[in-house]
Amino acid sequence: MIKSIILGASVLVGMVCAEETAVKPLQQEHQQLFEKRKVLEEQSHNERIHILQEADSCVKGAKTPDEYRACEKKRKNPDNSLKSSKSLSMKH
Repeated sequence: MIKSIILGASVLVGMVCAEETAVKPLQQEHQQLFEKRKVLEEQSHNERIHILQEADSCVKGAKTPDEYRACEKKRKNPDNSLKSSKSLSMKH
């Protein structure tokens, strides 16, 4: 009876250990994906901050309505937008 309890307990411990080792790679993969996503999100924030700073600088430097409109046009231009830079970063 005691031998069967000990045997059952050791089998149970072995199963738990095997399950933990199977879960660890999955947890590591999730952690790696999280780290990559975090880096991309930080890059995205920095890009948006840069775009806003450029727009702010342009507007502050505008001396005429035409210069101000040029700032607005530049800000709305898809070539200078975050969407363009995101599509480039997603290709890497």
